[in-house]
Amino acid sequence: SKIETKTDKNYLFWDIENFSSISSIFNDIIDKYDIDDSHIFLAANPDSLYLKRSEWEANLYDYGKTLHSFNFIKCDHGKNVADDVLLDEFINAKLTNANVFILTFDRELKERFNEITHKSNNLYIMGK
Repeated sequence: SKIETKTDKNYLFWDIENFSSISSIFNDIIDKYDIDDSHIFLAANPDSLYLKRSEWEANLYDYGKTLHSFNFIKCDHGKNVADDVLLDEFINAKLTNANVFILTFDRELKERFNEITHKSNNLYIMGK
């Protein structure tokens, strides 16, 4: 196993549809690792956004945030679109020497993140 890079650059790529326990995500990841709003990428498909938005916003409000406090991407309709969007954001960010936290259940997406990440990054894939 590789030696972890020592870094204080922290990023979160968050599939909010499947990880909607906002308080635990703040407690366990965002606050714990002091992740800046601008380093947090969220994606949601339109259907879940329509159903869950008010609930998510209410929970974020407890932390003084809204969805638009972060890099929030509303996806088009289609299967796994949120995953592709998160991956694209990750590719475009061209991160190196960073701790990258990924919240997704999608096994294929986890593999794709692993394949394309720069070797200097520490990838933490959070899942159930």
